[in-house]
Amino acid sequence: MCGVMKNRNALFVGVVIMLVAISIIGCSAGKPVAHEVGTTPIPTETPFADYVIVASAGSGGSIDPSGQNFAYPGSGLTFTITPYSGFKISDVIVDGISKGAISIYSFEDVQTSHEITASFSQTEPFTLVYFALVATAAVIAIVVVAVLLMKKREKSLPAHLSS
Repeated sequence: MCGVMKNRNALFVGVVIMLVAISIIGCSAGKPVAHEVGTTPIPTETPFADYVIVASAGSGGSIDPSGQNFAYPGSGLTFTITPYSGFKISDVIVDGISKGAISIYSFEDVQTSHEITASFSQTEPFTLVYFALVATAAVIAIVVVAVLLMKKREKSLPAHLSS
């Protein structure tokens, strides 16, 4: 029985210490609390971002960071636009205004929400050029082999069968 009483006493003491600590820290049901240090209040919670910068990229590349990005008033955020292999940046549109084929865009001193969209276009794919060269070389090789075989055949035919 004595061991049970010790555990209850320890639990009671722990709860009392926790309640005293909470009251000293200044917890007020999840609301921000400011403590005075001189005359400057220090918030105990981080305020929520006021603005959203939505970033998206079309097929053929990416924008980083993408999606919804939160910004505080006066803050800045830089976006990197990267085309995939075989693509190039066509245009970057910020709040409906074309900025051209740029690879980096920075929002500075954010005072409102924004939108940035990157579009891409396919470049002359190296694979098509390579395929065309290989196909041409293959056709030339087939013609050369056919001519050589015909000449060899002519030599091996009896004189009255050759032209």
